[in-house]
Amino acid sequence: MRKILTKLTLTLAFTYIASTALAAGNLATQFQVGAGGTNNQATIDQTAATGSTALQGQGAANLVDLNTAPAVQGDIAAITQSGLNQAATQLQFGNSNLATITQSGNGNSAQQLQTGNNNNAANIGAYIIQTSDGNTAYQEESGDNNVAFISQSGGTNNLPGTGGTYGAEQYQSGSNNQAVIFQVGNDNWGHQTQSGNSNLATITQGFVLDPASFSWGYQLQSGSGNAAVITQSGGAHTSYQYQLGNNNLIMNATQSGPGMGYAEQWQDVLASGNSATISQSTPGASTNGAFQSQTGSTNTAAINQTGSNGLGWGSYGAEQYQTGNANNAWILQNGTGNYAGQWQHGTSGIAQIMQQGNFNSATQTQEATAISNEAYITQSADSNLAAQLQSGGSANKAYITQSADNNIADQTQTGNSNTASITQNAIDNFAIQSQTGNSNTATITQSSALNSASQYQNGSFNIATISQ
Repeated sequence: MRKILTKLTLTLAFTYIASTALAAGNLATQFQVGAGGTNNQATIDQTAATGSTALQGQGAANLVDLNTAPAVQGDIAAITQSGLNQAATQLQFGNSNLATITQSGNGNSAQQLQTGNNNNAANIGAYIIQTSDGNTAYQEESGDNNVAFISQSGGTNNLPGTGGTYGAEQYQSGSNNQAVIFQVGNDNWGHQTQSGNSNLATITQGFVLDPASFSWGYQLQSGSGNAAVITQSGGAHTSYQYQLGNNNLIMNATQSGPGMGYAEQWQDVLASGNSATISQSTPGASTNGAFQSQTGSTNTAAINQTGSNGLGWGSYGAEQYQTGNANNAWILQNGTGNYAGQWQHGTSGIAQIMQQGNFNSATQTQEATAISNEAYITQSADSNLAAQLQSGGSANKAYITQSADNNIADQTQTGNSNTASITQNAIDNFAIQSQTGNSNTATITQSSALNSASQYQNGSFNIATISQ
């Protein structure tokens, strides 16, 4: 063997080190290959394992690639396995990378591929820890200066039916990114792709005292300077996050409870400086669905739902769309069968919906020419309908408050500095207000049942009041 290696070194000008050990049914293989390759470290510890396999390749992954192996330098790879039938693979084809796999339990599988350089930040680089049975994990770092961390425990996380192959998978082709996945429970799936730079992505699915089952978390960051967080526990929850723009402050989805929640969030290519938050609690067998889309700048959107509002993808209990700039949208719902929708296309608008009850519907629209308008809807009973449209102008304010059942309220404002208010405290009332002009005030208060009221203002400095 020494003569063969000497001959290969002289004729092909590379260094090749291969070691294969078979004990207690384990198989370990290491390749350190490449002309000029120096200061690489590879360690495999399977002294407490049975029937397990480990492969480390620094420069090459097999004998076939020896002739074309790159010269890698400063790579560190470590595999530690205990238990039965573990499988681990580490391939390092760049320089100064750090990769670690630690597996206990039985039947786990982990793979790491590093083709970039300097993926060793915070003494982590690429790190996989799996401490229960039947987990699968994959990390790929083709960019530079990235950190990727996966921890799976408390069950079996290997749900590839989502289009992926592993229970947890991370892909980093950009640079200076950080990606973290924690999964505690069974049949969870976490996926992170970072093709931009300087992004932060975190997925947490399940906790020791509140594990997750059949939860999916997906994050895509093709922009730069973004932050995305998914936290899910309890039931079968799904969250999708897409950050295609740059420097968005936070995208946060939090879902809990034994039911099913669906959250989808988008920050488009032109989006910057935005904040989007979804928080959903699903007691019992309830379902919630929420959607947010931001294509403007410095917008804030928040959805908080408790109960059963929406069935999931394509059937949302709450949705928000912000194409303008510096807008604020907020939805709070507690009950069953409620719907809230907000569209902000203007600048510096405020839209707020609060619904406490069942089968209520509320919509708010602020058009592109609307500036610094405010819209508020509060519904605290059942089967109410409220709609507000601010089609242009500035400094308009619209208020709807409905605290009894089966009421309908509609408001339209075009102009500047108008104020419209509808309050309905009894059942089966109808109210409509339309304001075109400037500095008008319209007020409707209905405190008895089965009333109808309408107000139309076209001009300036008008005041109209109805009380029933």
